[in-house]
Amino acid sequence: MGGIDGRGLTVLLVAWVFMAQAVTAADQDSSARTTVTSLNNLRGKLTITSGPNVTVVANPSSRTITIDAPGGSLSTGGWVFTAQNTNTGSGGIGVYASTDSSGNAAGVWGYSGSAASYGVYGQSSQGVGIGGYSASGEAGQFVGNVSVTGTLSKGAGSFKIDHPLDPENKYLYHSFVESPDMMNIYNGNAILDGEGEAVVNLPDWFDALNEDFRYQLTSIGSPAPNLHVGEKLAGNRFRIAGGSPGGEVSWQITGIRHDVYAQAHRIPVEVEKADEDRGRYLHPELYGQDSEMAVDTARVPIRPGSDVGRPQER
Repeated sequence: MGGIDGRGLTVLLVAWVFMAQAVTAADQDSSARTTVTSLNNLRGKLTITSGPNVTVVANPSSRTITIDAPGGSLSTGGWVFTAQNTNTGSGGIGVYASTDSSGNAAGVWGYSGSAASYGVYGQSSQGVGIGGYSASGEAGQFVGNVSVTGTLSKGAGSFKIDHPLDPENKYLYHSFVESPDMMNIYNGNAILDGEGEAVVNLPDWFDALNEDFRYQLTSIGSPAPNLHVGEKLAGNRFRIAGGSPGGEVSWQITGIRHDVYAQAHRIPVEVEKADEDRGRYLHPELYGQDSEMAVDTARVPIRPGSDVGRPQER
């Protein structure tokens, strides 16, 4: 059973998920319930304009779509699906879809066969383009590469891979290395010359990307009490000095990003909560608070246990 529910709003339904040939039957009774049959042949435009409680239900077993639209009307033609929430107040849902299947199922499925288009796309002028919530599972899962052009904020981060020593039975996690600065870390080993020195050459973009450098040097194999940075970074290179001739040195240098994007989007370390977030928590359970004290409670339109009516099969 799949359903789309528009509540307290004007809903425009343009097409349906069953792509076929043409609408073969559409009957509307006096209670403004419309049933479209022969979904094998449905490739049309369904436009409903109505008040509260517009409900659209697809019944795969009888291959029908039933539309309850009190005071509404139906027309056909076209075939793209859109839904619009015209509620100018607080709340409202443009599209509500659900599945109760315990297998590999989806309440909403998006697909694109072109590299230049999106299977699912969300846009918001001020709020959230696409949101996700899960009480115990994962709010989002991506199988493949993910690109983020803005800033990614998170509670924690790690990599997760099949365990190198037991890939069939275990996973291996490592936490991200983090800093209050937009810091980059570079390291390597160098072999000193006959004077106990070495020049470390860095990429030609190094100076353009970084500033405010920090250095660490460690002698490998024997003490080097006089080991030091002989010349600081200049022209994308720095010099190590004071070591033993032929000795090996492990080096590390860090820099703070100062490219144009980083300068325009510095990450603030401490931020006052917005008025609507004060008294609420990102993780209320860690502070002994009820889940309803979460920051996102007032923002998420659908929460577990909320009174959102699921479409019923007709």
